[in-house]
Amino acid sequence: MMAQKALLFGDARVARDVIAVDGTGSGAMAQVKALGREVVGFDEEIWKREREKIVLEGNLHKFRANPELKQRLLDTGERVFVEASPGDRIWGIGYAENRALEDRSGWGSNLLGKVLGQTRRMLREEEALNTKKAREEESTPSVM
Repeated sequence: MMAQKALLFGDARVARDVIAVDGTGSGAMAQVKALGREVVGFDEEIWKREREKIVLEGNLHKFRANPELKQRLLDTGERVFVEASPGDRIWGIGYAENRALEDRSGWGSNLLGKVLGQTRRMLREEEALNTKKAREEESTPSVM
């Protein structure tokens, strides 16, 4: 997300630095978030307009590229996804996991959870379409 944020505003240096961050732990994530705050030319209104599209596109690429991960996502049924982060009321709900259900009416925007749910829906629609096409191809007689 932060690399695409940087590219959206034409900041190739931050995009390169984000991509160069090594690791996936909390330290690496903190480094990536900090880099995201350094984007030169950042415009909040443009970011608000584009951010969910960027994260959706990234999620679609991620799950299409990894069939096992995609299946795990599809196997979640219709469960609601939440980013249980007490410090983030935009991408998350603003509560830690152990307090998430105490005050659901007080949740933040949970954009990450909503985008993940949208990703799941779109992948299911793709699978249904692919299955339909395969059935149609099987039932179409070949002309030789």
